[in-house]
Amino acid sequence: MKQAIHIRVDGNAQIGHGHYVRCIALAQMLNHRFECHFYSLTFPDGIPDVLEQEGCLLHHLSDESGFLEQLSPGDLVVIDGYGFDRSYQQQVKQSGAVLCVIDDAPTGDYSADCLINHAPGNQATQLQLAPNGIHALGTDYALLRNQYQLKAKRQLTSGDPQTVLVCFGGSDPKQLTVSTLQVLLDLGTFQRINVVLGASFQAVELVQELAVKHPEITVHSAVSETEMIALMEAGRYAIVPCSGMLLEAIALNRTIISGYYVANQQQFYTQFRSMNCFLDAEDFSRPALQNALGELTHNSTKTTGIIDGFAPSRIRNLFSRLSHQEEAYLTEAVPEDELTTFKWASDPAVRAFSFSDKPIVWEEHQAWFQRKIRSTECCYYIARIGAIALGSIRFDQVNDAAVISYLLDPAFHGKGLGTWLLKAGMEQLLVDLPFSFREITGSVINSNIPSLKSFEKLNFGKTETEGIVTFRRMI
Repeated sequence: MKQAIHIRVDGNAQIGHGHYVRCIALAQMLNHRFECHFYSLTFPDGIPDVLEQEGCLLHHLSDESGFLEQLSPGDLVVIDGYGFDRSYQQQVKQSGAVLCVIDDAPTGDYSADCLINHAPGNQATQLQLAPNGIHALGTDYALLRNQYQLKAKRQLTSGDPQTVLVCFGGSDPKQLTVSTLQVLLDLGTFQRINVVLGASFQAVELVQELAVKHPEITVHSAVSETEMIALMEAGRYAIVPCSGMLLEAIALNRTIISGYYVANQQQFYTQFRSMNCFLDAEDFSRPALQNALGELTHNSTKTTGIIDGFAPSRIRNLFSRLSHQEEAYLTEAVPEDELTTFKWASDPAVRAFSFSDKPIVWEEHQAWFQRKIRSTECCYYIARIGAIALGSIRFDQVNDAAVISYLLDPAFHGKGLGTWLLKAGMEQLLVDLPFSFREITGSVINSNIPSLKSFEKLNFGKTETEGIVTFRRMI
């Protein structure tokens, strides 16, 4: 039975839907191992459907006590919203729950066991937590949905230079969409303008009137994650605020025009501007936006590498620590695993059963590892117990086969974990399905008795040629 995570979040037309979007991203990262429960006083239009599609459970609250009173010692709780101050956090902690706060403020005093703040430039010393609290800071922990994370790992096309996307989030309370469209129409720079309106957008008729008069405008309402990515990738340029949407545009490596219009966007604005991630539209006033658009012809912004796409694995590791679970589990290999995997591969106990006796060179391993974790023809997992890495399993696409390579840290040899690692790896591969294959295969030196037994226990067929045993299992 999956452990429950209780996610308390709010959003509406006034404060926007950003808290929901990043908590949905969190749920996508965790729902393989946890059961995600969402609690809200009001669920904005469209949000319940998305949550149900992700397999989350919804709880409509009539008042705040309805949430606090049902918490028990050891529960995992996530809170994300403007009203959950330190006093509220202390009430959660008084229940005995383990608390994670999502917040992108630059400073603060939290009564929490963990803080996720995916804005760049924060220092742990500025963000006080409960004793032994865990800081998960910066874009390594970007709370973006799965497809954005996958895109961030790949080399993306630059998009059509005659096409721009305009989106100010779920509600756009200041109707910046309308004023931005008017500036774009006056300038006449773009042949195609894709406008995305959120579920709580209040000025739909004004935008539709502009679209009727100007055929270059296409209006899209309450689009899905897949549709939004397609629209962003269609054009080279994106006009978005310094909110979670800025992170999405960075992940897709767009040329971005951005600014801020509410106080909670200021840190994103300041930090990402200092990193030269966008052309500065300041407060999106007409003169500021015109100036930013005037810089397009000699744009020098850079978004590559700021979001690496490995946040889901880092977040899963984080919550495994918070849950105090001691069972073994798999997570995707991340750049931080580079040194650990080098040490494993170089260990004499591992090298003894390798197909090559050539020494492992660090620089060659670095290049190989980075290539593997970003390849669309490879699925690479690290096995862990709590925060401790114990081994790895990798599947490489070779024609119609997923070819297995796996190893255990010698410190965990003789504990029966090899069979578990093979079985768990194949199960996760069939969930993720990163590439097409019709069989799973693996080869083992015939003197590697523990590995031979692990494959045999899992009902692989086998053949042997010149001391190499090859195992096959059809899918």
